[in-house]
Amino acid sequence: MRRDTGAVLINALVIVLAISTIAAALLTRAELARKHGTDAQAGHQLALYLDGIELLMPALLESTTDGSAVHRGQPWARAGLSYPIDRGQVAASIDDLQGRLNVNWLMRDDPYVQDVFAQVFSQLHVPQSLLTAITDYLDSGGSGVTGSYLSRDPPVLPRGGPLALVDELREVDGMTPDLFAILQPVLAALPMNSRINLNTAPDILLQAVLAPLPAEVVGEVLNRETAIQSMSELRQRTVEILETEDIDDLPFDRMTVNSNWFVADLTATLDGLRQRRRAVFFIDVTSGTPINLIYRWAVYD
Repeated sequence: MRRDTGAVLINALVIVLAISTIAAALLTRAELARKHGTDAQAGHQLALYLDGIELLMPALLESTTDGSAVHRGQPWARAGLSYPIDRGQVAASIDDLQGRLNVNWLMRDDPYVQDVFAQVFSQLHVPQSLLTAITDYLDSGGSGVTGSYLSRDPPVLPRGGPLALVDELREVDGMTPDLFAILQPVLAALPMNSRINLNTAPDILLQAVLAPLPAEVVGEVLNRETAIQSMSELRQRTVEILETEDIDDLPFDRMTVNSNWFVADLTATLDGLRQRRRAVFFIDVTSGTPINLIYRWAVYD
């Protein structure tokens, strides 16, 4: 009798334990489902917040549409744009892509472009071998480097043409996350006919871009306190210093004081979660809608 009673108690305990285990598993699954649902809802809300702050960007870029010189004293260049929202905040910054070197220039067989990039890479302590690898990656022939890319796991096909995004350079042989972090702020992927804005480019780029000009002109540009209003102003100063109007061999066709390409870096946070987005805008003053969103993409830290 006692043995039967003991067996019954053991069976009961086993059943209770099984039920408890099942209940705990169901509760865990329910909690995970609830968390996933909450995260999905928060993710959707963050995307809406990014949409909202993206709509503010054209207003900040309005000052670039009147045909005057573009410079960092204008509203678009204000740093630290941040706005509080319910349980978080949104933030934005805009940069002039024409204040960077256009990596697609490397597709041209142009000694001036190669010298500019070589000087910038040297100043940034980036190996010259990486510059060669980038040039090969863009080469429309590309046959000389294809093998090393196809042997990867998974295989990669060299671009063999102009880049749409600088992020594509992550695939280049020899590129590391650290090297990309150094290069990303000074490079852009723009149409081949773009020019670098002397008012918005950093000194490390200006020194390389302006190198063929007289030293006096270079020094005046680097030390200026106000924006250059027109390229004719710079040309005339060069003519005065060189005492000749024969300056067609100087690379003025690579320079400008205006800009058409801008990138907005947008961030939204909500209850500790964060989403980032970048959006590229093109300014076309001949269009009925001069400020145009060209593309956007998510950024993952």
